[in-house]
Amino acid sequence: MVMGKAGRGGALGEAEGRTGRWRAGQAVLMIGGIAVAAMVLWVLGPGAKWWLVHVDGVKVGGQGGLGGKDLAEALDRVRGRAMAVGTGLLAVVAIYYTASNAASARRSAQAAIDSVEAARRTAETTEAAQRRTFELTEQGQHRSHELTELGQRTDRFTAAVEQLGSSSPAIRLGGVYALAGLADDSPTPEFRQTCIDVLCAFLRLPYDRHPGVGREHEQARKEFRAAREVRHTVLRIIGDHLRDDAAVSWRGHNLDFTDVVFDGGDFRQAVFDGGNVSFREASFLYGTTLFTHARFVNGSVTFEGARFGGGRVDFQGVRFDSDVVSFEGAEFGDGVVDFAGAAGRRPEGLPDELAPQLLPAG
Repeated sequence: MVMGKAGRGGALGEAEGRTGRWRAGQAVLMIGGIAVAAMVLWVLGPGAKWWLVHVDGVKVGGQGGLGGKDLAEALDRVRGRAMAVGTGLLAVVAIYYTASNAASARRSAQAAIDSVEAARRTAETTEAAQRRTFELTEQGQHRSHELTELGQRTDRFTAAVEQLGSSSPAIRLGGVYALAGLADDSPTPEFRQTCIDVLCAFLRLPYDRHPGVGREHEQARKEFRAAREVRHTVLRIIGDHLRDDAAVSWRGHNLDFTDVVFDGGDFRQAVFDGGNVSFREASFLYGTTLFTHARFVNGSVTFEGARFGGGRVDFQGVRFDSDVVSFEGAEFGDGVVDFAGAAGRRPEGLPDELAPQLLPAG
């Protein structure tokens, strides 16, 4: 802003200087013009005889001097010359005056243009400074908003994890839904993956399916049923986020069910598309776990070392088109594992008799 004022002041000062010089020149021209006019008038009047005698050197009157008609004609010639010279001088003054006015007008116009240009540059500089200030302010507000959101997200995440560790099943259930909500609201895939990892880690915690029988174990059985409800809620939420109609998809994220004890679970029509999904050394020994019409289309899915026995695992109508699906080292015991209607390539390590309709792997 200071530079803008200085620019305008310089232009105005220069214009004022030029105006002052022009006015001084005009005064000189006016004085000169008045002097010429006065001299012409004088010569046209009584000064003609003086001019004839002292300038032209003509003798007037007396013995041998001009007189009468000759004197009158000589005076007329002096007056004619004076008129011609005066007219010429006045014409020169007029021309110079007109040219001076035109030059002054051009200088004034240029000064005005310079002043406008200086004002324009000042306005542009001011606008640029204001725009930069606005951008910096907006960036600061955006950054402050991001930090506020990050702090709130961190607080919510910490609270949800603490709820999962509660001894109260109801509070643990609240922690499960809180983490799922955080995953859905996550601004980045990395933070969503963190929430999913915590839910999977909860499933990997020790899980005692034998609370005992008899009246003395009634409380233990209640606690077991409550814990099972929380675990099944986690599995249901994960399955819901892998289906086509999920409002927010968790496909493409890693799911680590390594060593998890399954006594039920619903992955019907789930799509395992991308990411690494591990059921390595998981136990399907109780209840019914459904993979009915699920699709393994990308990424890596492994059931290596998993144990199937005592429960039911339904792979009916499943589609195997994933890059890697492996059942290497899996144990198939007394339980029911149903691959009826399964299609695609046979997973590595899956016995032929379980799904003879599948194409050979490779």
